[in-house]
Amino acid sequence: MIKLFKYRITVLYTFISLSLFGQIKTYSDTNAIFIGQPLNLFFEIEKGVYVQQVQPYDTLNGFFILSEFDTISQDNNSITLALTVTKFDTGFFEFPQLIFLKNSDTLLSSTIGVFVLIPTLNEQIEIYDVKENISFYDDSWIIFLLLAILLIIIIYILYKKLSKRKNKNFQKILQMTLEKETIEKMRNLVKMYEKGDIDGRTFYFESDELIRGYMEKKYGYKFLESTTREMSKYLEKIPISMTNLNLLKKYFKTAELIKFAKVLDDRDNTIFMIQKIIEFMQSQEINDMQINEINEVK
Repeated sequence: MIKLFKYRITVLYTFISLSLFGQIKTYSDTNAIFIGQPLNLFFEIEKGVYVQQVQPYDTLNGFFILSEFDTISQDNNSITLALTVTKFDTGFFEFPQLIFLKNSDTLLSSTIGVFVLIPTLNEQIEIYDVKENISFYDDSWIIFLLLAILLIIIIYILYKKLSKRKNKNFQKILQMTLEKETIEKMRNLVKMYEKGDIDGRTFYFESDELIRGYMEKKYGYKFLESTTREMSKYLEKIPISMTNLNLLKKYFKTAELIKFAKVLDDRDNTIFMIQKIIEFMQSQEINDMQINEINEVK
């Protein structure tokens, strides 16, 4: 489908590009990508020309820079440089002209136009996995995060003090709280989602944060600040069944596509996955209680 679309827009893309040529020959490996997919740009320059430096994670006209300039070929007179970028929005966009210096002269690259498309859940694609999640809310979440950290510190101090007094009941309550609190929040979120109070993208942003937070507190790995690929490695290290492992991997991959690639969610499939994740959390709570009972008997 995308190949046909690319073919149809080639004439329009060529027409737009003709009026935007600079002194530096510039071209790309494609004129249409899915949102979050890498786009490779190429610049042919003479030897002795200095390049405008860009760094990974910089942005230019809304494009995210994924790599530094890389030399892919050269001869006696010229060099071809490659630069990889991506875009997290849909529509037609132009990568801006870059500045090159030759002696005292300023040279500009050509403007490159690209169409950014929305994939479907059936598309087998890999989108760029951002290390720092794109902000969906305002910065007030930092305050809540600090309060949550303060609360965790206070609970930890109380736990240590009560442990010295050999209060076995407090330890059991503390271990049971994490699953029950998370499950209650998940069920309230599902109710809002089913009633239509929140859309699918908002649901995945909030449920993803809840599940990441639970996994981090439960198993100690940094799920909240990890990419999907990093989380997959963490999941393989924790003691869970293969069924639950595949369930969590599928959920985090779906969440990534819906949050950042703007894929439309499948409501029935989403609710089914969340229910299975809740059952997984309940099983972890039961396992903890059984371990505590065995330890008390000993």
